[in-house]
Amino acid sequence: MNPLSRRCLLAAAVASSLASPALAVRLDDDGLGQALIHPYYTTRIVQGAQFNTYLSVVNHTDTVKALRVNFREARNGRVMLAVNAFLAPYDVWTVALVPNDEQAGAATRLLTADESCTDPPLPFTPSVLFSNAAYTGANSDGLGDGLDRTREGYVEMIEMATLTGASAAAATMSLSGVPTNCAALRGASVLTAAAPTGGIAGTLTLINVNDGLDFTLGAEALAELSRQPYYRPVTDPYPGFNAAEITPVSVVGVGSKVYRAAWSSGTQAVSAVLARREGMGEFVLDGATLSRTDMVVTLPLRPYAPSSDGVAFTLDYRDREGRGQSAIPCEGPFAPTCSAQWDRVASVITFDGGLPHTQDDVGVLSASTGPLITTSGGGFNQPPMTTRTTRIRLGEDPVANGSFSWRVGPAGNTVTSLPTSQVIDTVTGLVTTGSQTYVGLPAVGFTLRTFRNGNLACGTATCQGNYGGSFPLKFRRDIATP
Repeated sequence: MNPLSRRCLLAAAVASSLASPALAVRLDDDGLGQALIHPYYTTRIVQGAQFNTYLSVVNHTDTVKALRVNFREARNGRVMLAVNAFLAPYDVWTVALVPNDEQAGAATRLLTADESCTDPPLPFTPSVLFSNAAYTGANSDGLGDGLDRTREGYVEMIEMATLTGASAAAATMSLSGVPTNCAALRGASVLTAAAPTGGIAGTLTLINVNDGLDFTLGAEALAELSRQPYYRPVTDPYPGFNAAEITPVSVVGVGSKVYRAAWSSGTQAVSAVLARREGMGEFVLDGATLSRTDMVVTLPLRPYAPSSDGVAFTLDYRDREGRGQSAIPCEGPFAPTCSAQWDRVASVITFDGGLPHTQDDVGVLSASTGPLITTSGGGFNQPPMTTRTTRIRLGEDPVANGSFSWRVGPAGNTVTSLPTSQVIDTVTGLVTTGSQTYVGLPAVGFTLRTFRNGNLACGTATCQGNYGGSFPLKFRRDIATP
């Protein structure tokens, strides 16, 4: 039997074994989906130079999309601004997030010159300020009331529906480059709509103009969330990743096996496709180029879970020759005394390669980085939920570059699917039915690396010699079956 025939028979066998509908929530490797997670934004100021964040979403289809866009802050994932964006076929929507002024406690504001239809309207002037209403007063979560909380976080975008009929016509661009009748869409409680079909993609750019730094990333894309429209006006906090219309089935590929799991809710399905036991990356801490490395980890499902004190993890690192060590003061890999907690929705950790060190040393995203793990003890984020950036000392001797990994323990980070779940072995064609246990955190993240050469002589002129790059974290999964 030739390989092509075998693959066709295997596909038929797998399809016939699936009693439930084929739709299942999944991560899309090509970056196209029904929902996007932009893992981080910042408008913080580092050494007098401010970061801005540019965000985009593209409708790569010939249909009109109705999206819910939630801008969430980093400590507890509270929504600071919600927008309904109506994207015409092949439309691109772009916004910029900047600090409202030079004060550390100022709010983030959103700017856009984009003509795409949105609710509320988002004109270029005046800009729209992020609000602290979701975490102050009756909504207080005890983690701070200041507008400083709006200065970093992440963004979720969810396709609520494909617009049809008169609603689609209202969002379609006219010959003058503006929507035909945006007013008919703003505030409407009911629109003519069909199920979401996917095909949206997005990017983010963290840019520091004064320092000459620019970091770009693609948004994480979730596909096949729903076959039901679930449009709501922007004044309604619904929907999110806890929407009842999200299919409670997930599919994850690990090696030669495909895990198709059934859950009691769509939120669990989204959690399953993002569940990671271990996150891995590289660091560069070269003294000659004043290089720094930051790791950013975001937990996008935390706002939909019960409040907790955090999730324990341990950290391991190796130099470029593969000689392994654990972050001081640990005595061995994953030693309990090195355990820390992801106690924020979005966390920034700066790596430090050795002496000299001060609390004002510059990381990539911060100039004041909070607690430091040293040989005399210490720990992460003390008190919990308030420190936004933490520094990890990788030993007393400088470590120029190498690799690292963080790993979460099973306690409190295990979820088991329904017994109708299935595992498909794509090599043998064997299909096994039974519950699946996922260990890990629904997490996304990346590293940022800088090389700061300052001002350089370029012939008779002076030019800036700062560079930066961004790299998605690599992940390992832990899924157990009977």
